[in-house]
Amino acid sequence: MAETHGPTMTFQAYEALALHRRVKLHAGSGSLVEYADAGEQAIGTTLAPVTATEFAAGNLAVPIRLTTAPGTVKVVAELADGFAAGAILYAAADGEVDDAAVGSAIGIAIEASTAAHDIIEMLPFNVLSTTAGTVSVATALVLAGTVEAAIEEIAVLPGHIPMDIGSWRENDGDAIAADGGILGASSEPILEYINGDTNSCLRLSWVAADVTPIVRSVSLPDDMNDGADLVIHVRAAMSNTNDTPVIDCDSYFDELDTKVEDASAAVTGTSYADYTITIAHGDIPAGAKTATFELTPAAHGSDALYVSQIKAAYTSEIVAT
Repeated sequence: MAETHGPTMTFQAYEALALHRRVKLHAGSGSLVEYADAGEQAIGTTLAPVTATEFAAGNLAVPIRLTTAPGTVKVVAELADGFAAGAILYAAADGEVDDAAVGSAIGIAIEASTAAHDIIEMLPFNVLSTTAGTVSVATALVLAGTVEAAIEEIAVLPGHIPMDIGSWRENDGDAIAADGGILGASSEPILEYINGDTNSCLRLSWVAADVTPIVRSVSLPDDMNDGADLVIHVRAAMSNTNDTPVIDCDSYFDELDTKVEDASAAVTGTSYADYTITIAHGDIPAGAKTATFELTPAAHGSDALYVSQIKAAYTSEIVAT
């Protein structure tokens, strides 16, 4: 077969084709063309249609403006929501184009699209884009459309610092000095089963009127973004509905930092629910390595306070190595 040096070439249609649609070679063929779909590269665009009637009659010849041709090209916009002039365009279904990131960017819109199937002028890119901002991501693991946006999304994924309830220590002034403040059946609060063998979920129980604080230190993760809030989650319930105490939290970061005071919303009702205590990012020293948290129930003279889970949630960031 002779070489083609011009901007166009005639192929045979593998299906009915509309005007100005992007096409690719049919698998296993060097002469049959079909629509290039979303994310697929094309060999060119149709310069004339092959209608369904023509296709059925065997009139299959279709002139193609090759992607190697110089200058701009007419293409068909996919969706009615349109795009502005200057939009980065990507391959869409049925040989059309759109500004939704799928695959690599293929060109830039010279004209705006205001309706579905608008014919607009596009300046094609001579080479495939490899920049993170214009290469799409095809995965359900992230919501972002491009590599760059996906990296930014991953960089702010939530992280968690587990703080098992059995690892906290009673902090009434004497307990830590005497026995390390280890929680158990005789401590305040009590570490207990909810209901013996019938419900062996562990919980902390502050009996009515007990407001003994508990304390716990943690190492802060290296990927914690100290420019974002740190949130303590406490899964709690009351034994009855007479009292609605908040849970106060005193936080200390590193060795010489001052105390930070925050509190949860009021704990209400007998059903376990998640109560949060937000430590503002402005109260977290840059580069902090450790944190000590002290949790103290507010007054609850009639009902017991129960806690079955405590953890901290933070916003992660990419750590340079």
